[in-house]
Amino acid sequence: MFRSIAKLIVAFPMVAFASQALGQPGCAPDECVRIGSFNIQLLGRGGPAGPKDTDLNWAARLISEEASFDLAVLEEIDVESHQWGSLRAKLEALGYDADLASSDGGANEQYIVIIYRPDRIQRLSDSSELDIPTEFAEDGKPSCFYDNFRRPLTARFQAGEFDFRLVGVHMKSKRSAGGDPSDDECDDRLRRIQAGKIVDAILELQQETGEAEQDLLIVGDFNDDSGSPFLSPFADAGFESAITPGSLADGSGEFSYLSDSFGDDRIDHVMFRSASVPEWVAKSGMIFVPGERPEYLSNVSDHAPVWTLFSTTTDDE
Repeated sequence: MFRSIAKLIVAFPMVAFASQALGQPGCAPDECVRIGSFNIQLLGRGGPAGPKDTDLNWAARLISEEASFDLAVLEEIDVESHQWGSLRAKLEALGYDADLASSDGGANEQYIVIIYRPDRIQRLSDSSELDIPTEFAEDGKPSCFYDNFRRPLTARFQAGEFDFRLVGVHMKSKRSAGGDPSDDECDDRLRRIQAGKIVDAILELQQETGEAEQDLLIVGDFNDDSGSPFLSPFADAGFESAITPGSLADGSGEFSYLSDSFGDDRIDHVMFRSASVPEWVAKSGMIFVPGERPEYLSNVSDHAPVWTLFSTTTDDE
């Protein structure tokens, strides 16, 4: 059902951030972990980060200090690029394992990467990709199709008493590509079909591996609001997002996608079934707030990091 795949000081030029990492309520740092997502816009493929090694100092600090991720899913990473090689070296110097990447990034080389702190989180399995199609058309409407879907990347982890399967996703965008340009909702409906295929693949994977573990986290860029009907397969399977207005901590930003052209939106999520994941710390969702929006968009990304907290001392087994 799936295919196996196999203290740095950084200067911070131009971009200022207001720190949210230390002030977030929830649980003591030694009793919880911070898990989230960050789409680093077109890293290595002409995104805001420039070609110089120093241009990536902002990313290293944002990931390790401001977001203070213990585990994160990164999206839009060209893993063959100099930029990723540089950022990866910086993250490894900061104590991260940055070795888990998907094998296919689609036409635009937008790979999914999972990073984590081995001193905080133990990896229990090799990474693998969910075996979902990379191309398909809508049933009964072959003109609505796409041929570059990105396969989710998954692995199992444990932090204290909290053991879970993580699935990193980067779903079809809202922008028309490949289908019928006259059909305004084609890409949205394809995303709904894609969501259903991901849910089916996750459940089948659990059956095949004999995992009794029910703690599942689906993390990444969903390219839609969690309440959208085009993400309904996740809700129908019991998944909900920690990145919703009712789940966000005080001081959180409102939107994770920041665009002066297309409008702001909340499309990056940490999803789980709350009934089977009591380790989640309620109202600990957070969307990072850039200090200076124009500079952030020009030098960093059109996405803000998102994260939430999970207790490492709660055992639900």
